Formats: sequence, structure tokens, C-alpha cells
Amino acid sequence: MNALILSITIFATSIQGVCTKAYGKKNGGKGGFLYLTISRIAGVILLAVTAGTLTFDQSVIPYAVALGIFYSLTASFNFLAVNSGPLALTSLITSYSLMLPTAYGLIFMKDPISVGFVPGLVLLLISLFLISKKTTDDGVPITFKWIVYVVVMFIANGGGSIVQSMQQRVSGGAYKNELMIIALLLMIVVTLVLSFAKEKEDMVSCVKRGWLPAVVCGAANVIMNFLVMVLQGLMPVSVLFPLISAGSLVLTYFLARFLYKEKLSKRQIVGYILGTLSVVFLNI
Repeated sequence: MNALILSITIFATSIQGVCTKAYGKKNGGKGGFLYLTISRIAGVILLAVTAGTLTFDQSVIPYAVALGIFYSLTASFNFLAVNSGPLALTSLITSYSLMLPTAYGLIFMKDPISVGFVPGLVLLLISLFLISKKTTDDGVPITFKWIVYVVVMFIANGGGSIVQSMQQRVSGGAYKNELMIIALLLMIVVTLVLSFAKEKEDMVSCVKRGWLPAVVCGAANVIMNFLVMVLQGLMPVSVLFPLISAGSLVLTYFLARFLYKEKLSKRQIVGYILGTLSVVFLNI
């Protein structure tokens, strides 16, 4: 049963990037804020239905506001990155952002250095060097614009993880679902306002062509988070997160390869493998 739940979690993690790419292709890269709004509305509905009894406490609000801002930045720049560069490499850079909450814990919370931190960091740096080729083998360019997008996404995703970690430390592990719901609702408000401001003319056509991948992405995001919480009660965290991280990166690579014909160079493939290993080490 653990293997089945883990497999679904890995699939739910990977399919979100695939949905983002699919929506972007259907709409010519337009309607990104609308996509985020639809997907997060679907996510909030599913989360509210499956979360059970919710207890809102005002101490959660500052963390939820900060998390909502980081969520908005992460999702917006992920949409831009996925639709202007390689899906597989975008997912890899996203996974690298876990080093930020790890570094925060080491510097500010005096957490002990894990066994895998140093080898993971070394592998990460080597991986970054290897994947930095100007194009993939199928001609998808590694542009300066894409680099800016993934750097902002990297910082925002790591910042969101730090906020979640801080809130969980302060509350003793309480209000996880409440934190996510408030943050997602704030994100919906932000992206909806931006959608009306910047995408008003394309909204109807984008919904018609892209509602399905948007809804699937939102549902997959909630399923992933819910199953991670379930698995934390069934498996050691030191085993769980390396498996999810590595599994989702491997699956994303193959999905990008066969669905979108993305073909990394040999050098980039080696960098991708080392990057996947670095994520495993950083999660140990």
C-alpha cells in the first residue's frame, strides 16, 4: 500500500508541470494568471473538502500572507519558465530550492548539519555547471530570460518553504491545512486581479482551451500535499522525501521527453542525474 500511495504522490508531483506546459501550448503562452487562478480554486475546493475540521487562528494569518505572496511568485514564474524553456530543467531547479530552508535551519535555527548536506551541495554545483549549456539537443534555448524566471522561482519557492517551516515550529505542527487554504485564497485574489488587468481580452478563449489542465493541476497539487501528510505517518521522513524528489524528477524527465519531445544533451543528462542525486542527499 505504501508503494501505491508513493507512486500516486510522485505522479501528482510531476503532472503539475506537464499541465502547466499543456495549458501554455494550448493558449500560446497567454493567460498565465488565469491558469493559476483556476488551478488554485480547484485546489482550495478539494483541500477544503478533504481537510476535515478546520480551526482558524489569527496567529496563522501573517505566515499565510507571506506564504501567499511566495506562492504567487513561485507559480507565476514557474508558468513563465516552463513555457519559455525546458520542463525537465525547470523542475530540477525548483527541486534545488529545498536547500534554502535547509540553509535557514542551519544558520538561524542552529539545526545540525545533515549527513547529505555537503555532498548534496557539491553535486548541485556540478549539476548547475553541466546543465548550463546554451541549448538542449532539440534546440530549446537556455535564454537569459529563462534563467531570470527560474532564479526568481527558486528564491520564492525556497522562501515559501521557510515560511511553512517557521509556522510549523511556532505552532507545534498545527494549522497546516488552514495555512495552505488562507495562502491559496490570497494567491487567487492576486492572480485574478492581475488576470483582469492584463489578460481580459483573452480570458474566454483561454478558459475554453485550457480549463482542463488548469483543474487537473490544482487537484494534483492538493492530492500531492495530502498524500505526503499520509505518508509521513507511514514512512520515515528521511526515506520519504528523497524518494518523492528523485521519483518526480525522473518521471518529469521522461514525460518531458515523450510528451513534448524535449531532448537534453549528454552533458545536460549527466547534470540532471547528478542534480537528482543532489536533491536526494539534501533530503537525507
